[in-house]
Amino acid sequence: MNGVSAMVATLMALSAALPAAATPQAVARTHGEALWRGERPLAGQIAGHAQAMPAAALRCINCHGGGPGAAPGGAPRLDAATLTRPLARRGGPPSVYDEQAFCRLLRTGIDPAAVLLPREMPRYRIDDHDCAALWRHLVASDGDAPRITR
Repeated sequence: MNGVSAMVATLMALSAALPAAATPQAVARTHGEALWRGERPLAGQIAGHAQAMPAAALRCINCHGGGPGAAPGGAPRLDAATLTRPLARRGGPPSVYDEQAFCRLLRTGIDPAAVLLPREMPRYRIDDHDCAALWRHLVASDGDAPRITR
């Protein structure tokens, strides 16, 4: 093997060992998961209250869970199956979420079927970038994203 061939073979072996470049979707899901878990803080308050809640109290995982089993307080399960197909929640008509409706819900407490969420669900001050990342984390359909359960 000449020097050029050896160098090409070495470069090929090294590139095969490197992880693939992260896609924008994967980066967004990772960011969304950090928001979900509270590793990146969220801001918000309870409806009708002017005082902001502590970031630790605003973690999505606190109420919606992060693993098998029921979430504290019976908060609904959040994943692609429960967000993107018609489901009746809280005794209201069926609602279906997309990213825009999900972000509206987080900010206003109003779901796609115009049902007002209970006061206990914080109203978040979340920008479009963070909300899109959180949405992508929740509706990830591939096997590398964790499934969020009650």
